[in-house]
Formats: sequence, structure tokens, C-alpha cells
Amino acid sequence: MGQPFCRTVDVLKCKKSAVTVLYVYGLMLAFYLSFISVVMSEAILGVTQSVILAYDVATAIVFINSSLNPFIYCWRMAQIRFAMIAETNLTCFFLNVFRQHSSQSITVSVVSCVVTSLFAYTAVMANGATMLVIWKTRELHSPSLTLMFCLAFSDFVVGLLGQPLFVAFKSAELLGKFDAYCKLRLSQFFIGWITGSLSFVIVSGVSFDRLLSLKLHLRYTATITVPRVLTLVASVLVCLSAILTVLKLWLKDNWIIIPAAIFSVTSLV
Repeated sequence: MGQPFCRTVDVLKCKKSAVTVLYVYGLMLAFYLSFISVVMSEAILGVTQSVILAYDVATAIVFINSSLNPFIYCWRMAQIRFAMIAETNLTCFFLNVFRQHSSQSITVSVVSCVVTSLFAYTAVMANGATMLVIWKTRELHSPSLTLMFCLAFSDFVVGLLGQPLFVAFKSAELLGKFDAYCKLRLSQFFIGWITGSLSFVIVSGVSFDRLLSLKLHLRYTATITVPRVLTLVASVLVCLSAILTVLKLWLKDNWIIIPAAIFSVTSLV
């Protein structure tokens, strides 16, 4: 029972290998045909300007054939294709991509996606409710609570975009959809770091606001106003977005010193 099965498998492998060789040979023939035609024209017509130009073009076409053969190997031979994927670290712009997945890494990714999905709903609903209450209650329209509104907005964006993008890019990674994975991970990367950095800055702003209320006393109400707080937060958001993006592209892996500096300064405040 086992021997006939093995023979059938061997026959199928031999047939597939023969078809693969046929593809390679057909491609070579297609590319070399123009070169052979030029050589024959040279033998018949002699060396002319047109023949020399045709010879250069035909030689370039022949060289292209060597670049296409590996794609046929990966297309027709599963062993080579899987080994190539496993050994090759793809890059998504400045982000490193590792395509090797163990059963442990797959389990961790699935659990992370499930937990993140659940907490994304909580982040959207809870922070949305907080924002709505502050927005609708006029008594809560103070500079300090405006900062809390901005903090809730930052966390709301994390739940609305950051966490779903994380789940989406991890799913695309597990499914092997590299194009979707790259775009989703890139979006999640910037949204995550920008909103996270903004949250740290706002928390420090709340502490600094309390300090100003003690130092300025009666001048606090006239100096620190809601429009000024909103303008400042918007300016910080724009600056953080620009700085983190430019420095990530410029410093690459060393860019982590910027978020570390933001964390250290905000912790001191």
C-alpha cells in the first residue's frame, strides 16, 4: 500500500519537474530567439549599423532571462519558495519584517489581537463618553478639564484607529498578505507613537497647569484660557507628528532616543 503511493508521488514530482524545465526552456528560447535572429542576420547581411544596434538590444534581452528564471523556480517549486520566504527578511520602508512564524508566535499574535479588539471597544466607548460629558457640560469648560478632554481624545483615537490597525496588520501578517501588512503597520506605527507621545505631553500639561494655578493666583483665569489650551495642544500635535516622522526617516533605528527623551522630560514634570 505504501509503495504504490510513494511511486505515485515520485511520478507526480517527476512530472512537475519536467513541466518546470519546459517553462525554463520555453522562456530561454523566447529570449534567445531574438539573439539568434540577429546573429543570422549578421552572417547574411554583414556588419552594419542596424545589425550592431539590434545586437546590443538582443544581448540586453538575453541578460533579462537570467533575472526571470529564479521567479519560475519559486513559482513552480514549493520547497524553494517556502525556503526563500523563510530566509528572507523583507522590509516595509524603514520597518523590519520577519516572516518566520513558530506556533508560539502565532498563538501570541492571535491572543494579542483578541485582547486588543476587546479593549478597543472599551477605549472608544469610555473615552467617547468622557469627551461628550465635558463637551456638553458648560461648568466643565475649564483649562484643566480641556486638557483632560484632549487626553480622552488621544485615547479615543488609539481605540478607534491604533488598536484596530494593530489587529489588522497582525492578521495580514499571519495570512501572508505583505502589501496590506506593510500599509497597515506603517499607519499603526505613526498613529501609535504620535498619540502615545501626545498623551504623555498632555499629562505633563495637566501637572504644569496646576502649578500655574498656584503661581498666578488671580491672573490664572485671564492668562490660561480654553482657546489658548486648545491652540497649544494642536500645535504640539503638529510638531510631534512632524518631528517623529522626520527623525524616524533620518535616524532610523536610533530615532528611539526622541520618544525616550519625551518620556523622561514628561516624567520629571
